[in-house]
Amino acid sequence: MKKIIILIIGLTLGSLAYSDVNQYPTYDQSEDKQLLRIDIIQTIAHPALNNTYRGIIDQLVLEGFVAKKNTEIRFANAQGDVSLSNQIAKKFASGEPDVIVAIPTQAAQSAVNATRQTNIPVVFSSVTDPIDAGLVKDLSQPSTNVTGVSNFINLDEQLVLFKQILPNLKRLGFIYSPGEVNSVRILKSLEKIASKYDIEIITSVAAKTTEVSGATNKLIEKVDAIFISNDNNALAAFGVITKIALTAKIPVFVSDNQCKEGETF
Repeated sequence: MKKIIILIIGLTLGSLAYSDVNQYPTYDQSEDKQLLRIDIIQTIAHPALNNTYRGIIDQLVLEGFVAKKNTEIRFANAQGDVSLSNQIAKKFASGEPDVIVAIPTQAAQSAVNATRQTNIPVVFSSVTDPIDAGLVKDLSQPSTNVTGVSNFINLDEQLVLFKQILPNLKRLGFIYSPGEVNSVRILKSLEKIASKYDIEIITSVAAKTTEVSGATNKLIEKVDAIFISNDNNALAAFGVITKIALTAKIPVFVSDNQCKEGETF
């Protein structure tokens, strides 16, 4: 039990750590049942989530949990597919691992749903609003098998900065997926506070990465700038957004400092 508690603390700390690495290491699985089993689900690949994963692995090593020595780590990427995410979570839960790690909101919801009738701990990371996502009822004292960290960023501070950079900003484009709780949560918050800064939020829907290009083009003639926050589809296709915006000379603001202009994922 003590080892499991240390493991969960290490995973939570690792969720806050980012390393400048975009490629996943490869871990061999082992049949040794004495190994500690950690299953990790990631919704989709983009720099911030990739580095969250890497930070978790780095922290586990620092805490003494080393793959192939005393720990077995299984990783699966749902590739932005909700159904696949749910399937992965159910498969992982059926194997009764010591803990399931979920990155970000969609993966966390899948993991929580799959472990409702078990005692398997779930540690989430990169979740904008854990309460709104139905993961926990209280951020300070989760009462179930679920815990983790949020990546919510103060929106007022961001809008203030946007206005400082672009004083004539009146219409701010926002690309989001209605299926992502984190995106909907940020959009609602933005719409509540935008009028304070004399900004109108213009939305464009991209339910999957292949729709990001079209969603961006729909905004170009309507906005003074585009804002990409914690929407995983938009972040996964960030290079597509910047390419279109650069051609149209439309500034792009992004809350994720892992994104770089011109990258596509």
